[in-house]
Amino acid sequence: MPRFLTGDSIGNVKAAVYNDDKTTSLSTLHTGKGPGETVGAIQTMAVGKVGGRTMVGLPMTRKLATGSSDGSVSSYNLTEDSLETVKTWKEPRLRADKKFIGMSLTEMCVGTYTCTSNGALQLVPHDESVASTSLLPTRLCGWRLAKGDETFAYGGDEVDLSVWNTERAFKSSPPESKKRKRNELFPAEVWRAKNVANDHLTLRQPVRVTCLAHASDSTSRIFAGTQLGHLRQYDIRAARKPVSDWRSVFPSKKGIETMEAGFLEHELFVADSGTDMCSIDTRTGRILYHYSGIAGAVSSIATSPGMVASVAFDRFVRFHSTAAPPAQAGENLDERGKTLEKVYAVGSPTVIMWDQDVESAVATGSEEHVEDELWDNLRNVGDED
Repeated sequence: MPRFLTGDSIGNVKAAVYNDDKTTSLSTLHTGKGPGETVGAIQTMAVGKVGGRTMVGLPMTRKLATGSSDGSVSSYNLTEDSLETVKTWKEPRLRADKKFIGMSLTEMCVGTYTCTSNGALQLVPHDESVASTSLLPTRLCGWRLAKGDETFAYGGDEVDLSVWNTERAFKSSPPESKKRKRNELFPAEVWRAKNVANDHLTLRQPVRVTCLAHASDSTSRIFAGTQLGHLRQYDIRAARKPVSDWRSVFPSKKGIETMEAGFLEHELFVADSGTDMCSIDTRTGRILYHYSGIAGAVSSIATSPGMVASVAFDRFVRFHSTAAPPAQAGENLDERGKTLEKVYAVGSPTVIMWDQDVESAVATGSEEHVEDELWDNLRNVGDED
């Protein structure tokens, strides 16, 4: 079964593996606070790995990084039952009223990217090399690094979806000789979305991007959720306006809180700001099925082959089964995903990630070709679309 890692409100990192016999429990890998110490809540996490089957001759190494509300960031070597601290540092530009909104490890896990809601972007190598910094627009709500590390995307409050070249973002820009125009791209910016058409009253629609996700099979297709409950799909190779704009995805018409692309084609898991979490067919924007029994807003979703996990403000870690989208768009499903189990956490869980152990994830009866396909996907993460 896949193993999931959670961070909580008191700085702890815990692990959980779903058991069919309903004996799933959380085991602590790292305690965030010692006697007399104070530590911030973990706001973001990233998991990566190098070596193993995809790189012959290089042993498998897994890395974990965490970012906390007090501005501290830590990178670890991840084993089965413990975390070994590699490096700890601070993001000095994180103000008290701001937070980390994104984190990712570099492709070879030799450094950590972090981004804050006030636009402080940083790349810190895990060795003694000097960190690289950049400054993005403020009032950000979501930041995602694309596979291969070539580009990243962000969006926020009156900040529409934007894609930047990662390498150029950290290079010093020459001083501007004239005032930059409102719609002019930044030096490292390669694409920016155009706001959707005015509403039925011919009023401008506000930009309220709350979360982002790249499509599982393409770095050029990006999903953006909004505070108004709209789900938009962009193809940065096609146009600046969304290729799909699904309004009020949830029956409650509440805003979209978080989302993650699934491992299957056309699969996206989305949660609103209430208590609803569902699987969506990205061909139609149609909800395939809902997960029941959730009593608090879901703050984070983690996908793995054949299973999804979530954490919510009701302090439960939940494990969910999945069902593949239909072969043809619009068809009904014979089976639906459901909530398998929930485990109460002492510290309120804030974020959850899959540990990327493919062998454990597919060792539960999956067919051999599924495992080969997963390895192929991981092997080609830097390939062009």
